[in-house]
Amino acid sequence: MKRKIVLYIAILAIIVGGAPYLTGMLVETKFQDVVKVLSDVDSAPITIKLTDYQRGWRKSYAKTKVTIYAANQEYNLMLEHEIRHGPFVQLHDQDYKDWDFARALIHSKILLNENAQKILATELGQTEILNINSKMAIDGAVQIKVYGKELKLKEHDGTSRIAWKGVTGEWNLSSDLRHLKGQIAMPGFDIDLNGAHYLAEDLNYTTELSQTAQGLWPGKFLGTLNKLTIENQADHSVLNLEGMTAGGMMSVQGAMADFSGDLRIEKALVNGKQYGPIDYTNTLKHIDSEVLRAFFILSQKKKAPHDANLKKMMNLLPELLKSRPEFSIEELQIHTNEGDVKGTLHFAIGGIEANDIKNFPQIIQSIVAKGNLLLPKLILRDMLTYQYTQNAQTANEIAKRAATLASSLPPTQDVQQLPKVLTDQEIAQLVNQKVNESITKWLKEGSIIEKDQNYISEVTFENGKFSVNGHPMDVGQQLPMPTGSMPPPGVQ
Repeated sequence: MKRKIVLYIAILAIIVGGAPYLTGMLVETKFQDVVKVLSDVDSAPITIKLTDYQRGWRKSYAKTKVTIYAANQEYNLMLEHEIRHGPFVQLHDQDYKDWDFARALIHSKILLNENAQKILATELGQTEILNINSKMAIDGAVQIKVYGKELKLKEHDGTSRIAWKGVTGEWNLSSDLRHLKGQIAMPGFDIDLNGAHYLAEDLNYTTELSQTAQGLWPGKFLGTLNKLTIENQADHSVLNLEGMTAGGMMSVQGAMADFSGDLRIEKALVNGKQYGPIDYTNTLKHIDSEVLRAFFILSQKKKAPHDANLKKMMNLLPELLKSRPEFSIEELQIHTNEGDVKGTLHFAIGGIEANDIKNFPQIIQSIVAKGNLLLPKLILRDMLTYQYTQNAQTANEIAKRAATLASSLPPTQDVQQLPKVLTDQEIAQLVNQKVNESITKWLKEGSIIEKDQNYISEVTFENGKFSVNGHPMDVGQQLPMPTGSMPPPGVQ
């Protein structure tokens, strides 16, 4: 009897002792699958590549390279992962009290070069600024938790300062690796950099995605930001946004993908002028899902030659046009003290008989577009005044430089007639004249129509013909917005 008990204990010890190694084999395969899935999520501007995996008995070690794409730039991070095998996972070395029942527990950290480690150690007294802990459940589901500590860095000359208030996040990936839910929260940041001040408060983001057979990840997201301030010392501009909410959704039905998005800003202060609430919603429909997937793949290949990627994207256009995509601005409304700005837009292009990019006239004929804009009179006048003032001040600076240069020439030098340097009052008078001339011209042409205290403009393009408020207009004809330069001050 005692021999049987000893034998049972020995067998149990072998099973318990060997379980971590067997589990480690499963974990390695699952880890590789998770890395690939997270890298393939098309709405995330990142790619992840497994560069090394060393499997041990109770632990494994891995390294991954994370590439983040932003503003036509690539930022690379190396992550190191310590993977503790289950099914009974010891939470800490030399600690035999705390255990967890899981396939694996993973602790990840950013690998920093020696110089970066020295800077963090000197400025912060620590080198591990981001904690990433993951749990791979017995059924294969994965939970990833991120915690970032507060950071405060300051250049010794006082020109740059970074105060990062930390970050927390959690992502959950289903056992079949086809459903992803995530959330991230940042209390904010306060940064002085390159002559500008950036302040943000309470940023939150949530997302829920599911993978399709085509490899796309449709779903929804919601982001909120309590406050954002940007101050530029160079031009003394100030932007304040409060109560921002942005949401979006991507859905796939059969072979087509549709998108929708909305934005709301409770209050916006631009150089002391208040706007808000601001509401905006749009949709993009009838996008071939295979074309969309190919576009996402190409857009991530930043290191490929530009011409090569451009050619491949051009090759996608016929299939994209065949499904006749439609873009709509369902609502644009900006509340101002002078009245509300309102607008809508609908645009459709292509079709089964209008997808040959070599037949450009046929594609133009396929376009149906209609938009309308309601603009308070005072807003239009303010916009024109700002644009014409900028043009006049630039021209006046050129006139001043020309006068300075002419004064340095010998008296015998033949100098052509120079434009007059205007005073601020003369510039204001000239700008007011130009604004009145533009508005009068557009009213006469029918480009804008008066309605109460507003101007209305309705633009239509159909059958290759362009019209504004029902009046035919050449596509090249100037629309109600000053984009060119004014003549030099004093020259009419």
